[in-house]
Amino acid sequence: MNTTKNYLIAREGMTSVYLIPAVIGFALAIPFFFFLWPVAFVLVPLSIILLTTETGFEYNLASNEYRSYKSLFGSKWGEWTTAMQPVRFDLRLSVEREYTTTPFSGIGNPGSFYGNSTEIAKSITYDLSYTNSRNQREIMFEFLDYDLAKKFIRELHEHGTVPVTNHIALKLQENQKKRMQRMR
Repeated sequence: MNTTKNYLIAREGMTSVYLIPAVIGFALAIPFFFFLWPVAFVLVPLSIILLTTETGFEYNLASNEYRSYKSLFGSKWGEWTTAMQPVRFDLRLSVEREYTTTPFSGIGNPGSFYGNSTEIAKSITYDLSYTNSRNQREIMFEFLDYDLAKKFIRELHEHGTVPVTNHIALKLQENQKKRMQRMR
């Protein structure tokens, strides 16, 4: 978490965003070394570049502009967006699941005539959003790391005049109080 004069910068570092394309590039480079070696000499550096690309989030405190960026060797790129009249900032947990349905998995089970659903993927992110003066909520960035998200909103709270709410911490406190009450 970096803070410069007017910018808050959350650097996620090298994430697995480009891992699959890089692995495919390396896998394709192996046979090309034997048949078309010039293509392999292009694929290997491109795959290395994909693996070393970093991601992050920048917020300009003065102009309320933000961007999700990608960085390679210190050079950043990403489209700047203006937060229109932010009234408050929120950090929320986002869990997305993907299911698949198998048509014959319910054979012999009358309660599952249409098949069973099986979870095949689960994605957990920590969404930073703002609410504008028209009470519309806009997601600014999806953090992959909760500690980085907490540091970012702490810095945002210290530098800004707009309230910042960590809904994840509030829910954890609520759950802890419930556990303590059950133990009595």
